[in-house]
Amino acid sequence: MEHVQNKIRQSKTSPAFLHSNSTSHAWIFSAFAELIDNAYDPDVKATRLHIDARVIDGLTCLSISDNGAGMDDRKIYKMLSFGYSDKQSLSGHKAIGKYGNGFKSGSMRLGRDALVFTKNGTTMSVGMLSQSYLKAIGADTVLVPIVTWTQGSQRLISAPDTKDSLAAILKYSLFDSVPALLHEMASFPSGSNKIHGTLIYIWNLGKRSDNSQLELELETDATDMRNPEAVEAEGAAVSVTHRSYEYKVSLRKYCQILYLKPIMQIFIRGKKVKPVYISKSLTQREIDTYRPKNALKMTKITFGFSNKKEEFGIMMYNRNRLIKAYEPVGYQKQPNHLGIGVIGVIDADFLTPVHNKQDFDRNDTYNACMVSLGAKLNDYWNEKKKTVPEMDEEIEIIANLTPENTWAQCDSCLKWRRLPLSVNGRPIDPNKLPDTWTCAFNPDHTHSKCSAPEEKEYEDEVHIGSTYKKTYRKKQENERRAREAEKKLWEKRKQQELMQKIAIVKKKEAELERQKEALAKVKSPMAVATSNADTMYKTVLCTMYNTVLCTMYKTVLCTMYKTVLFTMYKRVLGTMYKMVLCIMYKTVLCTMCKTVLCSVQNGTMHNVLTRHDHRKVTVSIFDYEVEYKQEHVPLTEGAGCQQRGSRPHETTNRRTSEGDSRAGGHDEGDGEAEASARGTSRIAKRGQRLTFRGHDPSLSTRP
Repeated sequence: MEHVQNKIRQSKTSPAFLHSNSTSHAWIFSAFAELIDNAYDPDVKATRLHIDARVIDGLTCLSISDNGAGMDDRKIYKMLSFGYSDKQSLSGHKAIGKYGNGFKSGSMRLGRDALVFTKNGTTMSVGMLSQSYLKAIGADTVLVPIVTWTQGSQRLISAPDTKDSLAAILKYSLFDSVPALLHEMASFPSGSNKIHGTLIYIWNLGKRSDNSQLELELETDATDMRNPEAVEAEGAAVSVTHRSYEYKVSLRKYCQILYLKPIMQIFIRGKKVKPVYISKSLTQREIDTYRPKNALKMTKITFGFSNKKEEFGIMMYNRNRLIKAYEPVGYQKQPNHLGIGVIGVIDADFLTPVHNKQDFDRNDTYNACMVSLGAKLNDYWNEKKKTVPEMDEEIEIIANLTPENTWAQCDSCLKWRRLPLSVNGRPIDPNKLPDTWTCAFNPDHTHSKCSAPEEKEYEDEVHIGSTYKKTYRKKQENERRAREAEKKLWEKRKQQELMQKIAIVKKKEAELERQKEALAKVKSPMAVATSNADTMYKTVLCTMYNTVLCTMYKTVLCTMYKTVLFTMYKRVLGTMYKMVLCIMYKTVLCTMCKTVLCSVQNGTMHNVLTRHDHRKVTVSIFDYEVEYKQEHVPLTEGAGCQQRGSRPHETTNRRTSEGDSRAGGHDEGDGEAEASARGTSRIAKRGQRLTFRGHDPSLSTRP
């Protein structure tokens, strides 16, 4: 049935979200850190936390317990729900969790099912968050069965869902009876005070990528939990010899550096984790400061050398919790040995962690911080590298460096005490301190009681600047200026030398000019004549060249061009023109002339001349004139008669010269003739004269 509040349906959370939400922890130790943070937060105030592995009913499970304040049924319900977080900082102890998602993502990353026991001195409750249970009942939203008892009388507190919740816990959890649940409730926390605390069981643990065995390796070290797949996943990208992977494969090593200033004891599989106060465990420590943008307070940065060459980079914390470990900056990003062994520590509360607390939001503030950290680490390296030998021996020397001071944490008051370097001439080895150490073991009697305040060093104070002089950058600047001054001096000296050489050359050139002038004044007549001859020779040759050659070129070539081309043009085109016109005119004129002469032969033209008493007639045909003249020619005997049917006239047509045609003949009706009249005909183009001569027997008379 749908849950309705004020007649509005509530949102549901699919059971599948439990798994997808857990995938935000790609590294399994980050899931452990989420559960450790819940015990560390100021509202819980746990001082001891135990992580162990147990086998219950044949199932390997993880148990995580603390001696904190515990929870009532309302708080455990919020812890098993999504997005509820009301944690607050108390007395300078800053709360880490703020998203209300740490327990859900962390526990479901370690296994599929989790059972929570908690007691706060008044009540004790059991809650279950189980993917197996939700899958078995086919739930369409996340259900969290919770049952509560009074802590003194162990009376079950009744609620509307108590019966169903108890039945679900007994059927799908590791414990199948109420006495078994109450027995586990009484078994924690360890120690004499068992009034309040929290115990978490996680089972159906995650397996490796090949699904063959558990992701956590529990057999190699009985006092540790290891994650070998971390190196397999990252070893291909970065060489192990250049980066530290120990904290990635060992939960114990990771818990040693999990908090900047540890104030809670952690036990893994029954053995205490020796915390490392990393900012005070370095050698040649120096303090630098950084002011974030728009921040009023300076942030302290501690630099120093580690005693392990593979450990270097920036340890970045947020609210005392490690977010990024051994992050290389500055020189350390280069493929050389610059910056090797240098560790920087910063509590970057001005940055915002992402939801899995393994990185920061990559915004402008983060980028500016990383750039500044790189520059400050370079400054520290440049100042301190002079105190160790050269690079060939430096790495070995770093491995043998020891901190100036040894610090130990009291198991009773959890205060940090600084130990002297030696006692009775014997140096104190921090690795040989007993597992349980209290203030009473401190050789410094001023701080050998838990009531004594924790001592502070100068670096615990907030400084305006760094605790060491950064002379390297200033020295570099001075050296740069000296090099520039030396370069300018060298350039000035070279310029002066060049000017001197130029002056010498000019002086020699002036001397040569004076010598030439002197020689010119004392020249012999022969030299003068030779000079004049040379001048005349040059003048004549140039004149001849300009006059003769140019004139010849212009005259000959131009004449040849005009004569040849124009002659060819005129001859070819003129010949073609004449040939065509002559053929046309001859054809036409000959035909017309024949017509005219035939008329003359027939007597037509004679009659015309006789009638008008003219001796000449001219006929215009197109552009030609045909002229006919009449002459009296005496005929010799036998010459005036021709046979009938023969041509009376013979005509020759000439265009440019005269032609004659003579023929004899007589009229058909006349049998004899004593004389003939000879006529002349001309045909010519207008302006020319062409004459045709013919014989007309009718005009012939005897003298």
